[in-house]
Amino acid sequence: MLRSLPVLMTICVLISSRIALAQVRIDLATRPGVTQRSTGPLTRGQHAERTPQAVPRSEVCNATTRKRQRMTVYFTSDQHFGHAAARSFYRRPFSSIAEMDQVMIDRWNSVIQPWDEVWHLGDFAVRQSAQRVASLLRVLHGQKHLIVGNNDDAAVTGRTGWESVQSYAEVTADRLQLVLCHYPFRTWRNMDKGWINLHGHSHGRLKPLLRQFDVGVDVWDFRPVRLEQMFSSAKATVRRSRQPV
Repeated sequence: MLRSLPVLMTICVLISSRIALAQVRIDLATRPGVTQRSTGPLTRGQHAERTPQAVPRSEVCNATTRKRQRMTVYFTSDQHFGHAAARSFYRRPFSSIAEMDQVMIDRWNSVIQPWDEVWHLGDFAVRQSAQRVASLLRVLHGQKHLIVGNNDDAAVTGRTGWESVQSYAEVTADRLQLVLCHYPFRTWRNMDKGWINLHGHSHGRLKPLLRQFDVGVDVWDFRPVRLEQMFSSAKATVRRSRQPV
């Protein structure tokens, strides 16, 4: 009886080990989010592998939204915010300065999203306080760059709401080379190679040269404008001019 005791103890240890191993496999199989790499018993060097978790629906929606939020480049100039004489000088259809300013703010924000880029070609505000200009820049959508106009004093140019401030710029937008200045040019860099001149200052009163566009609000219904809109308008003008009288 005593001789068989070690044999019985060995058998009990083996049975206990088998039961423990089976319990580990059952636990791994039933644990949520975990799977085994192989179907056999786990050995040294093998491990349980966590399956990829599903991406929350909200994150999928946010990623899709970000893809759709592609930056659009807009151009504008000559709002003359706060300028009392602008209504009569440029025959603007507003009954008061307050109405003029609010309409221009509303129309700006109706087309420009916070992530869009806006190049402002000068004469943003006329004889306004630094606080007033800062307030306007806060409420207007977009990442805003300023090309300085003749009416833009330190209250305008010195505000932190601008991404950049300069008197002249050459930029690329929609794969096109652009020359930006507040004033219209008679000639500009690489004009014979298809570069385009965008300007303000003339309030729609100047006949443009080829590949030259006035981006002022008096031309574009008091809204910022895209290059595509300029080209479409120019083509429509050419078609009208070719029609017989």
